[in-house]
Amino acid sequence: MVAGAQAVKILQEEEALTWVEKVELGESEADSTFITYVILAVETIIFNCLLVFFIAYAGTQSSKALHNMAFSGMLKTPIRFFDITPIGILINRFSKDTLFCDERLSLCLLSFQPCSLNL
Repeated sequence: MVAGAQAVKILQEEEALTWVEKVELGESEADSTFITYVILAVETIIFNCLLVFFIAYAGTQSSKALHNMAFSGMLKTPIRFFDITPIGILINRFSKDTLFCDERLSLCLLSFQPCSLNL
């Protein structure tokens, strides 16, 4: 999906360059080139929206998996741990880990996308 979005973006830039050249030369095909450019721009918007949706979904799923693993680990702890540790600290720790996955992981995935295509 990332490669598709990047490919459409490159095609859009090439089509814009072709359109500008045709307008400068006064060719009559400039209108059809502009329509192609607009279609590619719409495709770029659609690909980017799908990419953001995918990254948000992946972040939510990873956050859910982290929460389930932490909760499963917590169920295996001895009862003495719950006698010593206040419930507020436990809830705070769960929310910090979930917040980390929701915010940071999504940002990392968003910044990884352009870097992965530059290799």
